[in-house]
Amino acid sequence: MSCTEINTNDIRLRIIANSNSDNDQIVKNNVKEYLKNYLKDKDINNLDLKKLESLLNENFQDRIKVERKFVMYEAKSYNNKIVQSGKYDTILITIEEGLGKNFWTLLYPEYFNVSFEDD
Repeated sequence: MSCTEINTNDIRLRIIANSNSDNDQIVKNNVKEYLKNYLKDKDINNLDLKKLESLLNENFQDRIKVERKFVMYEAKSYNNKIVQSGKYDTILITIEEGLGKNFWTLLYPEYFNVSFEDD
């Protein structure tokens, strides 16, 4: 797959922290753990993003934006496998200004078994 090709088979979750401060990174990780539990019994393809955004803002008292769009990812190596670069269908969670390090994982097909943090 070329780096500009769109991959419609995988769905990813990406959470971008407000900043790289310790507190903002803790919020990002707390949002990640909340989502891990919340998404377990949900149909990812029919997820109510407005409801999810409302729940996140209620639970974390931050300005959190939830959207689904195609996002460009660089290739990554995991357990001697390459996760291809390209544009992937993504549930994108942006906390406040979204200027910090991010976390991302494959929601489908591997649901939280492969995840990456910025270096």
